[in-house]
Amino acid sequence: MQEGIIADRYARAFLAYTDAHGLSEAVTAQASTLLSAMGRLPQFRQALVAVLDLSLKERLSLLRSSVAPQKLEGSIERLFLLMEEHGRTAQFRMALLDYLTMYRKEKGIRMVMVTTATPDEGMSRKAAGLVEQVFGQSVEPVCKVDPDIVGGFILDTWGYRLDASVRGALERTEKQFRDNNKRKV
Repeated sequence: MQEGIIADRYARAFLAYTDAHGLSEAVTAQASTLLSAMGRLPQFRQALVAVLDLSLKERLSLLRSSVAPQKLEGSIERLFLLMEEHGRTAQFRMALLDYLTMYRKEKGIRMVMVTTATPDEGMSRKAAGLVEQVFGQSVEPVCKVDPDIVGGFILDTWGYRLDASVRGALERTEKQFRDNNKRKV
């Protein structure tokens, strides 16, 4: 629990800093890229906090290369160095996650998970547009592919779920069929 509080404090201060210097959008894009890399590659996440295995210079180089061909935002590098200086690099990922959450909340941006059976950017944009209409907020779609849903899409946002998938329709039909047959027996 202590780690969460510590990461939250770094994130809150980092958001105030990026807002004051007009860096929020650029930092948010790079933080998303970094977090995506950390999620896909657990070895990358572990290497960033491996104080005994890699030198600070090597870890900074790794951090910089993760957003290539772009140049790493200096403020992200300074956050990493500050957390390194205080022995808090283990909370770097959590601080970035908290930063993104706070940034989205401040800007009124709603995260939307769109699950489709095949990669389909058009479907994701349509689903995001639906959420924007319903909630009247900006939307940041996150796409996920799950071939098990057969077709259609599943939309998840802030505790709401819209299941317009073939698998969901089949499951609802099966449940309805079972419920109807229980009454007749």
